[in-house]
Amino acid sequence: MNKHTPGPWVACFDHPHEQCTNSIAEIRPVSNSERYLGTRISTIYGCEHPDGVQASNAQLIATAPELLEALEALVSVFEPRGIYGCFALDHAKKIITKAKFHKTEGVAA
Repeated sequence: MNKHTPGPWVACFDHPHEQCTNSIAEIRPVSNSERYLGTRISTIYGCEHPDGVQASNAQLIATAPELLEALEALVSVFEPRGIYGCFALDHAKKIITKAKFHKTEGVAA
């Protein structure tokens, strides 16, 4: 069972104060992306910086549920085929565990 907000998510650059529109991104579920108020997963500040790092971070965070789903699909296809010791498969499984780690459950690998 996932304990995170179901995806897909979107990075919204629609702050109601015009001077903040390009500098603040909110990560929201797609079903709620048309409204400023409502479910907010995360807020990313500094998106107006010329290097574009924070805006890129916002986009990467917004794709997290889809990336997790893709990794889980790959593992579910290749693991039953007895493919073990493959770096990519092992790495995917570690990332899935890390993504599903909850602070109250102990230390993440």
